[in-house]
Amino acid sequence: MQGLLKDWRKENPHLNAPPSSFTLPDGSRFSIESFAGLPGVITAEGAERRNAQIDTVFAKYEAFLRAWPQAVNALARTVPVHLVLANDGTAPADDVDVTLETDTRGRWLRELPQLPSAPVVLKARSPYDLISPRVLARDFSDLGLSIRHPAENVDGPNISEDDPSLVQYVVRRVKHHVPCTLDVAYFQFGSDDTSRRSH
Repeated sequence: MQGLLKDWRKENPHLNAPPSSFTLPDGSRFSIESFAGLPGVITAEGAERRNAQIDTVFAKYEAFLRAWPQAVNALARTVPVHLVLANDGTAPADDVDVTLETDTRGRWLRELPQLPSAPVVLKARSPYDLISPRVLARDFSDLGLSIRHPAENVDGPNISEDDPSLVQYVVRRVKHHVPCTLDVAYFQFGSDDTSRRSH
């Protein structure tokens, strides 16, 4: 990990501010403080702020490296469960409740765990960046438009925070002899040993 931290520091070095004044050929001193704020002019205050930002991201990057093995392990312990509900009767079934329970140590999840992204130092903003992407993005929320989606036939997977060993679905209608695919649920085993024994 120390090698990665060193490489990060090399790629994101501290900003060094030039002297606030310099000597002219005639021996007089010339101050650049009057040019503060102009493109390309770095002041001591600006360098200090920038270096503080770099140090903040560095601390986040170090925490990211420490948490990375655990995040990878959590992803490796998670498997998708694809379910299909079938009605072999002679008529449609309405309001079908489906509950899955396991005594294996672990928990159900609605989504696959995502690996975290490494924090990066944002580029110093240029005074020439006059138009932000946010300004270019059109906001249609004030037009009174709404998009209506048809009622979903399947409600789930629903997982209680109080009992993550249960996953539930409610299906409005299951037509006879027409397979009904349920949204995928994910089960995360409690440890590597548990997942190996269960396969």
